[in-house]
Amino acid sequence: MHRTVAAEKHHDRTEVRYRKEGELRRRCYTVEEVTAMEINALDLLDRPGDSAIDPEKNRIYEHSL
Repeated sequence: MHRTVAAEKHHDRTEVRYRKEGELRRRCYTVEEVTAMEINALDLLDRPGDSAIDPEKNRIYEHSL
């Protein structure tokens, strides 16, 4: 699991950025996917560092680290 370093809203998706092995990586999620993970999208956008991402499970977690 990796702490998110940034989140940005695009027209039809939310892009989440994180570091893995020193490299900046990103994953994109639809609003429906973020909602299904029970993540508050506004919190994710305002305070991305309060969330973590597990790219292997393709899941975002709040306050995990």
